[in-house]
Amino acid sequence: MDVAVMDFADRVARDPTGVTEGDVAVLRGHGLTDADILQIVLAVCLRRFFSGVLSAVGAVPDPVFDGLPAGVRAAFGGTAETF
Repeated sequence: MDVAVMDFADRVARDPTGVTEGDVAVLRGHGLTDADILQIVLAVCLRRFFSGVLSAVGAVPDPVFDGLPAGVRAAFGGTAETF
């Protein structure tokens, strides 16, 4: 189920208008309710909105970002200069 949720979230993030009833049916087939699916959509879209705002205003990570373990920095995309 986790892979199906991540695939769905990726689809929503990349092209929300491209989500089909078939995409939703896959999640229902894993036992998710419509409320569960809405929660996924809301989380993805809120993240997209927040990321867009940060990008538009030129926000950069706090200096503490570079002090995080390399694996954590990599999960976020690299170094503060990357942003």
